[in-house]
Formats: sequence, structure tokens, C-alpha cells
Amino acid sequence: WHVHWLIVANWCLWIGTIFAVVTATTGWFAFNNVAHDTASHAAMTTHRNWALSTLVLFLLIGLWSVLLAQKKREPGKLFLTAALAAAVMLMITGWHGGEVVYRYGLGVLSLPDINEGDHGHNHHHDNQSVNTHATDEVSDNEHNHEDEHQHSEGHNH
Repeated sequence: WHVHWLIVANWCLWIGTIFAVVTATTGWFAFNNVAHDTASHAAMTTHRNWALSTLVLFLLIGLWSVLLAQKKREPGKLFLTAALAAAVMLMITGWHGGEVVYRYGLGVLSLPDINEGDHGHNHHHDNQSVNTHATDEVSDNEHNHEDEHQHSEGHNH
């Protein structure tokens, strides 16, 4: 089993590294072409810096694992530590990428047009019809719209 898991782990690392190169290339294109303001530029730059550092580390451990596989050697503690560091860096990079998209709205074609009284909902609230609210029947703690809101069903928007 041990040998089979190592083969699978190597192939996952190699394929993941190839896709990381593709992802970084498309990210570089987006970085240089997406319209943005000063605040979102700072977030984009942070994401780019994390992404490039993460890519370099994955390229290094990917190459390292190829060399280990060619020599039919198993990865040691240093390799596993580097792989763990790369995984943590990948999560941080992804979080920063999520910030760029979901906090600053970059890379999306359009944002929903939310008018006063229409909260962009497309689901039912108890016995109410779709896309309508009976505001006189909703308590304040069920409908607070500063950043997000929570409904009595327990889901956030």
C-alpha cells in the first residue's frame, strides 16, 4: 500500500504543479487587465505576491519529488515540511484571491442590482411569495441589512 500511495501522491503533486503554472499564468493576465481602484489594487498585489511565492515553492518541491522518484527514494522530513508549508501557502493565497473577488468584486462580470425594498432574493420566506417581503411581519433581528443579514431559518445572505 505504501508504494501505491507514494505513486498517487507524486502524480497529484505533479499534476497540481502543472495546473498551478496554468493558474498563475491566467492570474497574471487578469492582474494586468482587470479594471480596479487603489484599494483593490493593493489586495490584488498581495494575492499576486502570495501566488508567485507559492508557485515557486510548488515548482521546487515538484522537481524535488521527480528527482526522488527517479532515484526510487522516499521523501524525508525536510520534503514533507516543505510540502506542508506549500499547502499552507496555497490556502493563504486562495484566501487572498477570495478577498479580491468577494470583497472587491474584481473578476466578476456584474454585481446584482439591489434596489431599495428589493433585496435580490430568489427564495421563499415562510408563506411569502418569491422576491417579496412583508416587512411589517419581519422582526428587526431577522432583517438587519448593514453587511449581511440572517433570517429566522438560520441562513445568511
